[in-house]
Amino acid sequence: MKTSKLPTGLVLACLFAATTALASSPTIHFTPTSGPGSGDWSYDGAGTLSLIQDIVVDAGLGSGSDGLVGALVHIPDLSVGGIPGGPYTLDPQGTGEIKITNAAGTETYLKGTLGNGDLLAAGSTALGYYNIKVDITGLTFPDDIVSAAIDAIKAAGANLDFDLAFTGAPSPGFAQMLDNGIADRAGFTGSMTIKPSDCQLDVTKEACVVVPGGNQCFKGNKIKSMILEYTGDGCGASSHSQKADKVKCNGDPSAAEPVNIFVTGGRRGEKLWGSALGIPISGTVLADAANEGKNNLDAETKVIITDPCSGDVLQEVSFHTSCSQPLAVGDQFGSMLLTSLTTTEGGTVGSDTCSTELPATGADVEYTYTITNTGPTTVTNVTVIDDVFGVVPGSPIALIAAGESVVLTLTEFLSDETTNTVVVTADEGCSAQATATITKAPPEPLTCTTKVQKMLLEYIGPTVSGPVTVTIKADRFKEDLVSYTFAGDLVPGTILSSPAENDWTIDATAHVQNELGAKTEISINGVKEVIHTSCSTPFVSGQPAPLDGRDIKGDPSPNWFVVDFLQK
Repeated sequence: MKTSKLPTGLVLACLFAATTALASSPTIHFTPTSGPGSGDWSYDGAGTLSLIQDIVVDAGLGSGSDGLVGALVHIPDLSVGGIPGGPYTLDPQGTGEIKITNAAGTETYLKGTLGNGDLLAAGSTALGYYNIKVDITGLTFPDDIVSAAIDAIKAAGANLDFDLAFTGAPSPGFAQMLDNGIADRAGFTGSMTIKPSDCQLDVTKEACVVVPGGNQCFKGNKIKSMILEYTGDGCGASSHSQKADKVKCNGDPSAAEPVNIFVTGGRRGEKLWGSALGIPISGTVLADAANEGKNNLDAETKVIITDPCSGDVLQEVSFHTSCSQPLAVGDQFGSMLLTSLTTTEGGTVGSDTCSTELPATGADVEYTYTITNTGPTTVTNVTVIDDVFGVVPGSPIALIAAGESVVLTLTEFLSDETTNTVVVTADEGCSAQATATITKAPPEPLTCTTKVQKMLLEYIGPTVSGPVTVTIKADRFKEDLVSYTFAGDLVPGTILSSPAENDWTIDATAHVQNELGAKTEISINGVKEVIHTSCSTPFVSGQPAPLDGRDIKGDPSPNWFVVDFLQK
């Protein structure tokens, strides 16, 4: 199912809907007071999230008249982990004590220890401790108070779940505030809820790169082997992209099983690529060119299906296997379903192949979420929220019976490495989460064959104390210098680029030239190094730049690394 990213506002609305579901009837609900200097969250830009202590209980057991209403909640400072990029975590500082006192702070009604939690950032909001689990342990009740909420906690003999909903992070969002070290403050709400004991959820998450087009045959490629699954279907079940005159199908096995299968090649069928005897429906046969001492199959492959007792032919199928016609995993020819294909250039791709590495140009990625109720009772209103893509299509799930699973999918185009986490919650008070990562293949190295026209360089030498001036002079425009200045130190990992050079380190076209010339001089505070840029020695992206000089020509530069370049 193809989806697009939800607008930020919709994602946030769904997150707050999930928060409401988590704490629809909280044992204790609290909100900072309003007005200047009132309780809110504050982030110091350096990993500490503080909940400024003017946090008032406004409901107990869903009632605004509970004896705890008006009491103060004291929450320890929280250290944020996972910066940068997440997944983010919360770790209480100090003793981790959390408590509820009277308004004057002289009487304590409830004390406990707050454990570690999670932080899910989305747009200008975030959810903290959003997993339904025991977050507050070691509860004590130092002072008596007439409160139905306190009585319920005592009667349950249970520890408490804890959750927070943060709002109002600066643009562009909560995650960016954490990753970029921005200090800010705004409001929040929260609750403490008795942790149910019989609700259990599990979720698994798989992310697989979708092979563009699915066709594994292309010019210059040859088929080495393939696996075919027997379905028992007639010719009408065929589904493929080959031309009609390239495929032949006669007969109908009519779901007969077991059967014998022979995969043949050659003009007279003299080559036996593979066979399988006495196989049932869903059984497979391997056709491998190596069985005939060959590197690849012939242009046409014939499959013969026979009755193992009488020897009668039940079906004959032939199709094209030279890669001048498309062939992809999932193609079906009569009762033969292609489930795996190995080619000389493309490797092996099967119906169960899952690649987690993006090509350099990006690709569609299919996410599969399997939500299982591992508890003894039915769970209801199960929400499935991905921290990158928002609400997963099909969520909320009305109910999942004990022991049953529901599978949801979505497909997104990704161009960069992505790690995302799905959070599953049910009204009964349980949750689960899973994380998946899609990586990106590094770009193929480019080797210069003509002349370097523009290049992007990264400094890899030792730290040079500031101020620093880097000047670049190319053979073809010696009097036209490119200059970079640093008030501070020049440190390894610095990539030099400039809008004046069209975002390259140096670009000949920005100086009305079509190449840099044979040599390019780079000076750091007047200390010169010469790079060879005529490509008579290897000039390769992803490698140190080649030096120029009588005894060192082609040696790797100790200071400059070629991130990218274009040649004329």
